[in-house]
Amino acid sequence: MSDKAYILPNPPTPNKAVEFNQTICTGCNQCVSICPTDVMMPNPEKKKQPIVGVPGGMLVLCGLCRGVPRPGAI
Repeated sequence: MSDKAYILPNPPTPNKAVEFNQTICTGCNQCVSICPTDVMMPNPEKKKQPIVGVPGGMLVLCGLCRGVPRPGAI
């Protein structure tokens, strides 16, 4: 087993890792609560998509947020 970890760039979507489909996202913030890196925070406006890019958070593209609660919202 190796002790090394490799991080690869995502050339197809640089600087565009999280994008919300506003017709599907209801602003329920379940994706915020499931995010292991705390890179999202709830929007102060009700029923609006979360805010992405919170300082101190690091997006790792794990994909956990993509399936909750409504597939296609992210």
